[in-house]
Amino acid sequence: MTPTMTELTRIFKRVQAQTGVQMRANFTCCQSCGHAALGDHPRYAFYHQQDAQSAAHSGRLYVAFSCVDEDDTSTAEAVVAGLREAGCAVEWNGSARHRFSVQVEGTSFAWTHDGWSDDEE
Repeated sequence: MTPTMTELTRIFKRVQAQTGVQMRANFTCCQSCGHAALGDHPRYAFYHQQDAQSAAHSGRLYVAFSCVDEDDTSTAEAVVAGLREAGCAVEWNGSARHRFSVQVEGTSFAWTHDGWSDDEE
């Protein structure tokens, strides 16, 4: 499956409900701001606006995730499993130091904002 931005947002919501990992789509301007904004959550994953822009050209969307320590991959493992269960093509080398990527329909990721808040369904 090669999801559009809207489909991936729905999948992120489903993965959040299944795993308890705080998921954010097209969240903040950059990776540093995303980690800072979600730092109070023990488990989270997100892609930011620059990632969405890049995915529009490459067809690969990179997703950042939280780690308890430099070797902790539990959050990424849960999210990657949920994305794969939903039919997404995910590439990841299993390292806590590298983000994983999802194959997406690139043109649907052209500079739009499709994030959501916790109160949205």
